[in-house]
Amino acid sequence: MRPTAHKPTFASVTTKPCTCNWPRDVSREPENSVRFDESTGEYEFVTPSGGRLNIYHCPFCGGVMPRSRRAELFAHITQAEVERLDELTRAFRSVDDAVRVLGPPDTDIAVGHRVRTPARGRQPPRVTGHRRLTFSRLSETADVHLIDCTPEGIRFTYVGKYLGRGKKGPPNKQMQRTRPAQAKKPRR
Repeated sequence: MRPTAHKPTFASVTTKPCTCNWPRDVSREPENSVRFDESTGEYEFVTPSGGRLNIYHCPFCGGVMPRSRRAELFAHITQAEVERLDELTRAFRSVDDAVRVLGPPDTDIAVGHRVRTPARGRQPPRVTGHRRLTFSRLSETADVHLIDCTPEGIRFTYVGKYLGRGKKGPPNKQMQRTRPAQAKKPRR
C-alpha cells in the first residue's frame, strides 16, 4: 500500500497508514467481499446485492487506506466557468424558461435528486424527491443539473464531467484537454 498522511473522514482519529496489508491481501481472493477498485484506488466491501461501501480504515490494524483518486476521474470546473454558467442560468425561474432557452435536456428524470431531512423538533425525518434535468452540451467541463424544487423554485448544480474510462471504451480525449495543465518541475 502506498503511504498516506490524511484523515479520510471527519471522524478519523489517525493519519497512520495501514501497515498490515490485510485489505490488499484479502481483496485478491475472488470469493471475498473486499475489492480493490483500480480506477479510484479505493478498497470497498461489496454486498451480495452489489452494493458498495468504501473502507477508510483497515479493520485489523486501524490504519488509513491510501488516498482516493476518485476526483481525478472528473473534469475540474474553473471559477470562470462557474461564473459563466451562473450568468447563463441566473434569469430562469421555471423549468419551461430553461428549456425554452437551453433546448431539450439530455436527460429528464422524474425523481433524479433526493433530499434527506433529519428529524427536527416534532417533525419526523423525511426524504423528498425532485425532478432533475441534465444539460450536457452547455459546458466543456460541467454537466448542468436543473433541480425542480417546485413550489420553492428551481436550482442549478454543476457537476464535473466524467473523464475516466467508461465501461465501453477509452477515456474521452477531448475532455482530458480541458483539465488544467500540471506545472512541470524543473530538472536539476
